[in-house]
Amino acid sequence: PKDSALLKSDPNLIYADGIARYLGMLSVPYGAALVFALLAFSTFVYDTLDVCTRLARYIFQELTGWHSRRGSVLAGLISVFVPFVFLMASKEKGYMAAWPVFGASNQLLASLILLGISVWLIHLGRRPWYTIAPMVFMFAVTMWSLVTMIIPFMKSLPGVARGVSFAADTILAAVCGILLLVLSLALILEATRVLRLQKAGPQ
Repeated sequence: PKDSALLKSDPNLIYADGIARYLGMLSVPYGAALVFALLAFSTFVYDTLDVCTRLARYIFQELTGWHSRRGSVLAGLISVFVPFVFLMASKEKGYMAAWPVFGASNQLLASLILLGISVWLIHLGRRPWYTIAPMVFMFAVTMWSLVTMIIPFMKSLPGVARGVSFAADTILAAVCGILLLVLSLALILEATRVLRLQKAGPQ
């Protein structure tokens, strides 16, 4: 129900309650189903955090060339320190500020995959319209979403001169949005360059 007090609780409880009610239709006791759903939610969240931290460390090591044991530890500490600083600087439930960035980056990843497949199909001499059409749509929607994340930061810039500080969620959204936009444009330009070189043929 729209007026349910559960809607004001944490997302994990909302998720667990929904799963428990669904399993209740299969004659599973509500209490057991609720515990199972909370355990599944916790497992998913902690597993995701573990994978993200490992990937961040690997990527940081590749970018810096820190392949020693000391470099691995340092890269891991940096990968954990950055989100820690954000959580300490943000208000309660700071994850809500990162959620739109996660959603946009997820959709952007799908767009980049479609871009790679489109380039591959063109390289093979096949018609890529069935990948280009959804790619263009997803790029347009996702990049506009990133722009809307950056706009509040840009509007807040004049306030810096008057001593107004930025909110942590505004900084996070703007920095991630700008980085993702630059990365997307760079990959689009790289794909265009590859296609031009292929069209020109060997010189």
